[in-house]
Amino acid sequence: NQLDIELSSLCNAACPCCPRFQSNSPLINDNLYLDYITLDKFKEWFPKSILEKVRHLKLCGNHGDLGTNPDLIEIFKYLSNFNFKKLSFNTNGGMKTPLFWKELAEVCNTFNFKTNPIFSIDGLEDTNHIYRRNVNWKKLLKNVKSFNNTIKNKNVEIVWDFLVFKHNEHQLDAVKKLSKKLKFNLV
Repeated sequence: NQLDIELSSLCNAACPCCPRFQSNSPLINDNLYLDYITLDKFKEWFPKSILEKVRHLKLCGNHGDLGTNPDLIEIFKYLSNFNFKKLSFNTNGGMKTPLFWKELAEVCNTFNFKTNPIFSIDGLEDTNHIYRRNVNWKKLLKNVKSFNNTIKNKNVEIVWDFLVFKHNEHQLDAVKKLSKKLKFNLV
């Protein structure tokens, strides 16, 4: 009754411990096939007969970020036809444009099931990039505001997933304040 799908092996970030890379370097693992699941493939692999049985759908990338998938909004529109108990998805939020994130939020507003968008943000402007390498803070913040301010569905609980490191632990109080201002639930 639970399904975990990785929609893309592409990512804008270069996090040090990510299995996308060779030995914590910025060199992409030679064995990683860089691609994404198209809407047509998604429908073929996960037809109505499969998705009707799923209670919890999780879209968390181990090798990529779902936000890099060009068919993501159309895949979410397809998912809106089902009655999951819960859908959760993880992203670093640092790719694409505020318009993309607004459109994604608009689709989430149509869901009639509990939805947890989880943004992995590990610090503030001066520290997030230390672990979430290549994620531009200003772009991330614009995207998050666009997404969070568009959500009107009470079933959607937006989460800020904050990994605590030595370099960002001093920011926890400031992150808590900012998370409330940005309409997040902090984890």
